[in-house]
Amino acid sequence: QSVSQSSHLDCDVNIASPGNSSTGRKCNTLPARLDYTPGVIGLRNHGNTCFINAILQCLNHTDVLAEYFVTNQYQTDLNRRNRLGVRKFGGTKGEVTEQLASLLKALWSSQYEPEMTYKLKSVIDKYGTQYRGAAQHDAQEFLLWLLDKVHEDLNTATKRKYKKFKVILGC
Repeated sequence: QSVSQSSHLDCDVNIASPGNSSTGRKCNTLPARLDYTPGVIGLRNHGNTCFINAILQCLNHTDVLAEYFVTNQYQTDLNRRNRLGVRKFGGTKGEVTEQLASLLKALWSSQYEPEMTYKLKSVIDKYGTQYRGAAQHDAQEFLLWLLDKVHEDLNTATKRKYKKFKVILGC
């Protein structure tokens, strides 16, 4: 028999969701919802965030990427970057990457709660000023921005290497 959505453990009822005047459920311990297929669930729209949700769904169903985050393989790169102290090339100190990983894990364990996308949107607003507020944006531009931030968070290069080419004049 499947577990229904209302059978969460340790739930506090009537806690308003951030940015939403309606009341919702906040659970400390979420059992897997067996009535859903893992990875297949809609995401809450937090004020014209459909462009973000579309990209998150695409990343969620990109097998190699989803596996990298859901199985915590990204932690190795994040920890290595922190040990090396590589901060001068940008990044979000792992905040965007951690929120993305948390969301993907929740989607694949059937423990998604709308608060998770709200937290990710808050981190996106913090580092991507162009995405603050509720304006519509291009999904492809957001994908490039998000992948760039994750790359900056996980990149373990300690210095930039450029290959110099000899320029021969008169060829």
